Amino acid sequence: MNPSLQARESAIIPLVATQTHVDKEGYFVEIASNTQASICNSAADAPYGIILNGAEAGQQSSIGILGALPGTYRVKLGAAITNLATKLQLRADGTVGPDTGAGARVLVGAPCELGTADEKIEAALFAPIVFLA
Repeated sequence: MNPSLQARESAIIPLVATQTHVDKEGYFVEIASNTQASICNSAADAPYGIILNGAEAGQQSSIGILGALPGTYRVKLGAAITNLATKLQLRADGTVGPDTGAGARVLVGAPCELGTADEKIEAALFAPIVFLA
């Protein structure tokens, strides 16, 4: 590979927060207005990335692009994870919980540890997998 073609070491980019992202690290976001990040507000959203360093509305948050991040990251749980074999499913508030295994849903990663609602746990993230029904 030609090293001059590599733009950055990791897929973490600055995007303008449409609402406050302060204390929202680990929440999932979608693209709003081309260059802005909005916290996912539907379990059917296909998230673009995860907030790694949140900023006030109108300021730039650091967003990790799903499917292009190396390593593991902390994600915000909206429901308990009690089995490492389950995948992480997006919830309507931008957090994740256990995969329900049926119906329309979006999967975003695999847990590396167990946790309760409102905790942040370590997870291996992947590009969103969207199930329509």
